[in-house]
Amino acid sequence: MKHRILIFLLVWFPGILFAQESSKQFTIKEAQDYALQNNKTYKNAQADVKMADAQIKEAKGAGLPQVEGKMDYMTNFGYEFEFSFGSEDVDPPVIDYSKFDAGDYEVLKILNGMGGSGGSTIKMTDQSSANVQVSQLIFSGQYWVGLEMAKLGKDIREKGLSLTALDIKEQVINSYYLILISEDLLRVIDENKANLNEMYRHTNNLYKAGLAESTDVDQIKINISQLENSKKAMERNIHLNYNMFRMVLGIEAGTQIELKEDMNSILRNFNKGTLISNKLDFQNNINYQMMMVQEQIGEKGIDMQKWAYAPTLIGFYNYKEKIMTSGFDMSPNHAAGLTMNIPIYSGGTKSAKMSQAKSSWIKHPGIYPYSRIN
Repeated sequence: MKHRILIFLLVWFPGILFAQESSKQFTIKEAQDYALQNNKTYKNAQADVKMADAQIKEAKGAGLPQVEGKMDYMTNFGYEFEFSFGSEDVDPPVIDYSKFDAGDYEVLKILNGMGGSGGSTIKMTDQSSANVQVSQLIFSGQYWVGLEMAKLGKDIREKGLSLTALDIKEQVINSYYLILISEDLLRVIDENKANLNEMYRHTNNLYKAGLAESTDVDQIKINISQLENSKKAMERNIHLNYNMFRMVLGIEAGTQIELKEDMNSILRNFNKGTLISNKLDFQNNINYQMMMVQEQIGEKGIDMQKWAYAPTLIGFYNYKEKIMTSGFDMSPNHAAGLTMNIPIYSGGTKSAKMSQAKSSWIKHPGIYPYSRIN
């Protein structure tokens, strides 16, 4: 019989059996800690910090040695290249052999062999090679400025994470207090309604006894009806406040929540002296710190555009392994060199980018004077 009852409850009323497990109880501190682990906005801010770490690694990687490998294959479809050093149509030059010595005669023989009427043919066979190139950035002002900007970007995102944590904690406190106050107001409404019902009963008895007017009874009934409407409105507000609290905590809708603290215990533990004793230090304010970092990022953006006018120097080493070669291959296996890129004229794009960087800095100037951008 017990098994049948259990199966019946599992099938038809699963929420009754697992209500205790799905219910969550929180103090204000526990609710704040839970929100910092499950709140979607805070998780997004954490992801931004991780993204900033990856951007710093990307910026550093641009200045580290770059190694590239390449393999290629090319066919010339059996093409034959013909060339000769002389022609039968050209009259032979008049040579004074009396001026030659024995060595000159040997050279003349070689030239006659090369300059005969016949030519030479080289067949262009298929070619294949494996190539490895190592390059290293030697000088680039934009690289160092970009690396500093990436570090500042991480700094501002870390401060944004701290600010998000403070905002979430504040939202938790506000939602917690709002629920407690709403529930206290609902209890006051219930008490007033009970008092009015008792007053209505006595007034109605007096009216039946001829000691009260019917208008007195009707007025109390109207007041009771108004309280009933206020109670329903307050119940809807409490339901809405709980949903807002769930959203801040990152809890699924429908999860039962119980608040461990009430307003009386909170007010008893509230220390008014902390508000009076704490001195305001604006340098410890996260918003101020973020503004300062934003100021530095704006300055670095201007420096980045200034360095766009400077040359860039890159060194490279190339090794080429010839797998298949033709009979006419003169390329070396090893090669090294330097490449310097010198900007000369860009159609005004660099000047336009500089102007944009200065305008962006002016929009968020921080506390520094505008003259610093000149």
